[in-house]
Amino acid sequence: MLEIQHAYSENSRAMRVLLTILALTSLSFTLWFTNHISEDATNGTRPYDFVKYYITSWNLRTDVSIYSPLATSEELETKIGWSHQDGSRAADPPTLALVTYPLSFLSYTQAWWLVASISCISLISSIYFTMRHYEHSIRRSLEISLIPLSCFPMLVMLILNHIESLLLPLGVAGWLLLKRSHPLASLFWSSAIALKLFPGMWLIGLAGARHRQQTISVLIFTSVLILTSVLIIGPDNIKVFLLEVIPQSKDWVFSLGNVSIKSFLAILLPTSLSNILYLLVFIGVSGFVLLKARSPDRIYTLGASSSLILSPLSWSYYFVIMIPPLIILAHHLNLKERKQRYHLVFSIFALLYFPSQLGGFLPENHMNNVGYILFNFIPCIALGHYTYLANKYIS
Repeated sequence: MLEIQHAYSENSRAMRVLLTILALTSLSFTLWFTNHISEDATNGTRPYDFVKYYITSWNLRTDVSIYSPLATSEELETKIGWSHQDGSRAADPPTLALVTYPLSFLSYTQAWWLVASISCISLISSIYFTMRHYEHSIRRSLEISLIPLSCFPMLVMLILNHIESLLLPLGVAGWLLLKRSHPLASLFWSSAIALKLFPGMWLIGLAGARHRQQTISVLIFTSVLILTSVLIIGPDNIKVFLLEVIPQSKDWVFSLGNVSIKSFLAILLPTSLSNILYLLVFIGVSGFVLLKARSPDRIYTLGASSSLILSPLSWSYYFVIMIPPLIILAHHLNLKERKQRYHLVFSIFALLYFPSQLGGFLPENHMNNVGYILFNFIPCIALGHYTYLANKYIS
């Protein structure tokens, strides 16, 4: 629904009313939903993943190893009023771990609401400026910005209260500045890569498009950000991150919310064969981006979709970063043609509104069912479909 209005008159009263209703409904539902989940999320009943950020922040503040098995200290338990302990370790790169540092100076509830608010603001602002770039009215841009608040990846993002929403404004800002040949474009994309690593396909796209200055700048800025983080958190933490945290990612390959191509192959095929095929896919997709990403629009869109395709862990909430690329694709399509409209509708539905994790309610042996596997990985398949469309239609 993001851009289907282009197939109709910009001044259509029915379209204006429909978009207003959708925007207000989405906003109202998201506010209710976030408030509804906040109590259990902040009282320790269902802390989900946000507790990892808060414990990491507290450990940074109290000089405790940030990659030690997650557990609340006595002092932290006194502060938040409940305890938490599990055998996992915080899995975020050093730069993102540092970003969590200010959270420890807030109460747990305040920190939870701050991150949830940042996620919503990041999504709204990123879509808004993407729409304004294509000269849509302020009202139309704001309405389109509010509608995806209730999309499936965003709701999962709010439930778990992750910080990956920061990739949205960083990606859009880098893209808009790159279109203007502004040197600061590299700083925003460098920050995204340093925070989560997998957006590194934007760097591959820049290299392929022969943006030599921007490519070198991204390499330098990313290196500086990572090295600064390493120096701050210390060599002992880095050693644990490299030797214990990164290897633990293999334990999550089969997790329900991971819809990466690596997970898809690992479920379907024997380990050795799936690893070989994944390596071939990695080389093929990287080479494809290197050869095909020739313009800022193509670098950004192909880089975003290929990053999610190739990331060993491509969680469902990561898919919020595909919203601006969908708008860019819609701008390049001729939506008066039925086939192109159908392609766009499928991409929007499969990437943003397909509830793949509903498979978790099936019996325990559902992972062996080929039908379920295809059902759960429709977003992964849709990434390939989007990449095909972006390569064909985006100039």
